[in-house]
Amino acid sequence: MCGIAGLWRFKDRDPDDTQRLVRMASTLDHRGPDDRGYLFLETATGQHRLTRDEETGQAANLLLAHRRLSIIDVSTDGWQPMHNETGDLFLVFNGELYNYVELRTELQALGHTFASRSDSEVILHAYEAWGVDCCTRFNGMWAYVLWDQRSRKLICSRDRFGIKPFFHAMRNDRFLFGSEIKAVLAGLDEGARPDPAMIANFLIPAWRPRNDLVFFQGVDELPPAHQLVVTEQGARQHRYWNYDHQSEPYDYHDPEGTFRALFADSVRLRLRADVPVSILLSGGLDSTAIAAFASAPNEARRMKAFTSINPGSRFDEQATAGQTAARFHLEHFTVNYNPESLIQDMADITRSQDLPPFSTQVLPRWQLLRKVAEHGKVVLEGQGADELLGGYVSLHIFPYLRDEVSACQPLRIRAFLRQMHHAWTMLNPNLHGHANWMRPFAYYRNMHHIRNRARAMLCPDLARMHHPGLPETPDPPRLPDHLARALHRDHAVLLLPALLRFGDSISMAHSVESRLPFMDYRLVEFTFGLSYAWKIQDGWSKAILRRSLAPELPDAIRTDRVKVGFTAPVSQWLRPWIQEAIEPLLLGPGSRTRDLYQDRTLEKLLDDCRNDDWRAIAILFRALGLELWFREYLSPGGA
Repeated sequence: MCGIAGLWRFKDRDPDDTQRLVRMASTLDHRGPDDRGYLFLETATGQHRLTRDEETGQAANLLLAHRRLSIIDVSTDGWQPMHNETGDLFLVFNGELYNYVELRTELQALGHTFASRSDSEVILHAYEAWGVDCCTRFNGMWAYVLWDQRSRKLICSRDRFGIKPFFHAMRNDRFLFGSEIKAVLAGLDEGARPDPAMIANFLIPAWRPRNDLVFFQGVDELPPAHQLVVTEQGARQHRYWNYDHQSEPYDYHDPEGTFRALFADSVRLRLRADVPVSILLSGGLDSTAIAAFASAPNEARRMKAFTSINPGSRFDEQATAGQTAARFHLEHFTVNYNPESLIQDMADITRSQDLPPFSTQVLPRWQLLRKVAEHGKVVLEGQGADELLGGYVSLHIFPYLRDEVSACQPLRIRAFLRQMHHAWTMLNPNLHGHANWMRPFAYYRNMHHIRNRARAMLCPDLARMHHPGLPETPDPPRLPDHLARALHRDHAVLLLPALLRFGDSISMAHSVESRLPFMDYRLVEFTFGLSYAWKIQDGWSKAILRRSLAPELPDAIRTDRVKVGFTAPVSQWLRPWIQEAIEPLLLGPGSRTRDLYQDRTLEKLLDDCRNDDWRAIAILFRALGLELWFREYLSPGGA
């Protein structure tokens, strides 16, 4: 995993481009502290220079930069920018190809020879053998840029789910790209220009997260499962994969056996590294499943596991995670979030992800990854399981019930509602005897209150820029039922893209690579092809995971109906900072965002937060994050 940046000037040459590239790359130092490299190439002739030295550039119109986090083939053989034997293909690559061993064997059989053991070199030979869409053979996470001197085109590729980021900007005379928005901004002459519509959408929170997470005008994000081919005549973008693809003939006659085999192989591939691999461990089903399959091949060397804890909360998973760690012989570390650095943490998080934090859960994750970085630089985690397997049952009641009604299954509907009632009674005993399966409506009622208050606080011109609708589903795939379509929206549009963005930025801010076994494309293809009943069954979420992995999972975790998640005591964390830091930031003479709000609305919000109004706290968290974002990216008066 690394950081990449570059620019291609189509017409005139600019002698300042060398330092422009260095500025772009230096914003990514945290993504690749182990090595650095540059390519300076004249596209008209192919003349080029590869160097580590920032001061030895040459007159060129194509400039590529790389920052390396060494994980596979940590020798200098894996140095980038990398080129092929004939010197007419050049690559900068961020990510991992987990099936690089199998691909290399296949390519060697076709006559290709390799100078390294790196997965990066596999991309070059794969392109030579199979062309632009060679990425359809890749199992991994990636964002790469490949220059083909023969056809004089730049191929930009992003993995199927957008685990690795890729941002770009096209101007009349040049194309720029980077692993983070800040890298692109560093290469633009006009500087940062905030997008008012995105600011309005952020301050008036959506019912669920959105995937349009670029807060700057003039900067674009390459969508997941897309490639962008750039030439001097322009750029063409195309999709190379979708959720209804079946890359191989999966055995749907034995769903449990197929799911188990695919998951086991996904974990096996994601253990490939020349450095130690650890685990983010909660007390839940997903990380426990990963621990079960990851620890078995590593019995001789105890894997490290890291857990974010919340002592005193009835949702704290420290005890359960500890039992899992003991069962699988993991060396266990716990991190209890320390709010003494909350303001600085929020500023650092904002800088790392180029946008203000959407959720308080990024705060404990920030300190957890800092702990992981003290012990290594690769970690497995369970991101993507909920959106794949129906983990948020309360959000999917209605599509699930539509499927059951369509299938004429009244007994299963009754069993589902009974299980949902029991699960929510366990979550909140005070609700016993009430219609607990209606709990989702409480969430929407609270969100309605927060949205209305946030909208009323904003100046009318900004409030009018808010787009309440959800983003469109791009290229909707053909999926088997209502639940699959709802899960696809979560996986591709609403929930997961934001979680992946935050996950990558926070882990890479600490020079840690996060690997996601539930995001193996084969597992995703197979599971989206399954009937709804294999995901939610009689009120149980993730039914196929519970059933197919039953021999490995502790009974207490496998039979736990309640999805807990990490519950952050945000009111307890924020209130002590109101007088000391938050009020001066939002209301003081140096405030960058006060003019976005109507008179006295921020003062009233702060008063309500002091009185422990949790809905006011939710609004305050975003207001504080936006203020820190303005201070990081926009000069006074620049908005």
